[in-house]
Amino acid sequence: MKNSPHSAKVYVYAGVVMVKSADAETDSIKKGKILNDAIGKFKKSIEIYPAYTDAYLNMGVAYSNLNDKEKAMECWEKANAISPGYFMARANLNYLSDYFLKKAVEYFNIKDYPTAIRYTEKSVRCNEKNALGWFNLGGYWMMLGDKEKAIKFWQKALEIDPSYSEARVWLEKVKSPNENN
Repeated sequence: MKNSPHSAKVYVYAGVVMVKSADAETDSIKKGKILNDAIGKFKKSIEIYPAYTDAYLNMGVAYSNLNDKEKAMECWEKANAISPGYFMARANLNYLSDYFLKKAVEYFNIKDYPTAIRYTEKSVRCNEKNALGWFNLGGYWMMLGDKEKAIKFWQKALEIDPSYSEARVWLEKVKSPNENN
């Protein structure tokens, strides 16, 4: 960095080394400091070259390792916007989609449906092809008594996966003329 202060790559590589060293750190305070310092390197890299996909990808990893999944999502969405379809950006967003879906189920299990909905919305934001996420959104809205939203989300699940039998069953139940309102 001293010899190449205007090289975005140098800052990214420095940040990557720091993230890797944080993996081995057992002291959570030291680990957090290392990861935050790495984020500073990635931000400097982005200052130099704002469209640097790898800077966003690695900064997302650092945020994820700090358990700040929201900021990780922002970074990985930015990486995906810069380089649409880039494998690592998609893989990281898919990881977050699964993470948010699991968090949603935790809230569903304690009957906190609004929070379950918020996490599931993040899940499908990260992976729009997540049929289970759309299906679950339908179920959560049904639990809150909003049949129209439930139907919309179950239809979306079927659009993504036409063989999704549970979504079809629930759609038929809700649309059935014999159903008691």
